[in-house]
Amino acid sequence: MKKFIVMAAAAVMAVSCVNNSYVIEGQLEGAEDQTIFLMNEKGEKSDSTAMVAGAFKFEGEVEKPALMYLATERPFAIVYIENGTIAVKGSIEDPQSITVSGTTANDARTDFNAFQSEFMAGYREAASEVQDSLVEVYYSNIRERVAQNAGNLFGVKLYLSELSYEATATEMLEQVEKFSPEMQLTDEVVKLKELATAKANVEVGKPYIEVVQNNMEGEPVALSSVVGEGKYVLLDFWASWCGPCMREVPYLLETYKQYHDKGFEIYGVSFDRDAEAWKSAVENKGMNWIHVSDVNYFDNQAATDYAIRSIPSNFLIGPDGTIVAVNLRGEEVQAKIAEVLGE
Repeated sequence: MKKFIVMAAAAVMAVSCVNNSYVIEGQLEGAEDQTIFLMNEKGEKSDSTAMVAGAFKFEGEVEKPALMYLATERPFAIVYIENGTIAVKGSIEDPQSITVSGTTANDARTDFNAFQSEFMAGYREAASEVQDSLVEVYYSNIRERVAQNAGNLFGVKLYLSELSYEATATEMLEQVEKFSPEMQLTDEVVKLKELATAKANVEVGKPYIEVVQNNMEGEPVALSSVVGEGKYVLLDFWASWCGPCMREVPYLLETYKQYHDKGFEIYGVSFDRDAEAWKSAVENKGMNWIHVSDVNYFDNQAATDYAIRSIPSNFLIGPDGTIVAVNLRGEEVQAKIAEVLGE
């Protein structure tokens, strides 16, 4: 038994300490002699090399696979840094022509890009009555690709960008277990697991989590100050720059007008960065309910606590502090309030 435990521990250490040795060899048409950079998703440069007559080469090691950008003055191609030799070809004057291939994740992304381009062309030409069925085909294809690429970073990124937004906490955690041990060590999957845990805490039937942010006068207003007996409170995450959010406003206005005096309240949390834009939107639209904001985009505790990755998002909180509905859209808001108030 002791020998087995030692061997298992060694295996875990081996997985966590894997070095991915990579070579990136590029040949780009229309390129001048210049410096080319590897840049991470935060825009930070990690390496550079000379490009001569369109040719360049990077060599290195990373402990975990990573998505990077190739850049001159600005990024022009995405590359997955992983074990193997990666080939970059195309015209720097036409970034859409650039292909990145040679390793599992990069080949998978190139194949997906071709599929996506073909799908979008067909979707645009299709009659409106068949577009919904085409979307189902699209997401079925996505799910297959995620399953096929559970052992590389492209599969992780594809799941995050295409499937995770509508997934439940349980579905997210199930997907985490499907990724390979190496992928489970990546920052992306670690954060996905944290997000799923947070999301599980704010599903229907769970108690609400306190929010305290400043109103337009700079005074802190707690969500708990409006949650209570006889009240249904819509915790609404939005921003003035968010088109879909602003399209929800007429439905909120109508519901608020009809049911506010009967026990309906809205506690709006704005993800604006510009305080004046936030205040102007509230005033111009006549959104006369409670508004708070840290005026710092998604970087606030409420976004973390409620697992917010996109807006609009909302949570309807009952008189006992329990979440009774999530992400009501359009006429669903008024219908749900009418239902819970017995109208």
